Amino acid sequence: GEAASETCVDAPTLSIIYITKRPGGYDVLFESLAQQTSKDFELICIDDTGPLDKDSGLRSPPARRAKAVAYAVRLGVPLVALVASKKKVRGLRFGQCNAINSGLVLAS
Repeated sequence: GEAASETCVDAPTLSIIYITKRPGGYDVLFESLAQQTSKDFELICIDDTGPLDKDSGLRSPPARRAKAVAYAVRLGVPLVALVASKKKVRGLRFGQCNAINSGLVLAS
């Protein structure tokens, strides 16, 4: 009972799921979100650039992820995840629905 209600109270009002397959683009997103008057949101980035790294399960190069996370922190943007979408079962193409589902799993 009480633990569940505490979790709901602490959850942000809005979960923003940003999906990209393009290198770059985080600067504009983070700068725009940093200017918002309300910080009652969480940002989840699904980044499917580059080939899948078998060791980490991620597509985005580690240096790119680290730079993006550091920039979000510096601007005070509540970035809670920057990950690749879950592995596709069929086909090789980037699946927007697959990426959205990957973000929804991480939302509060």
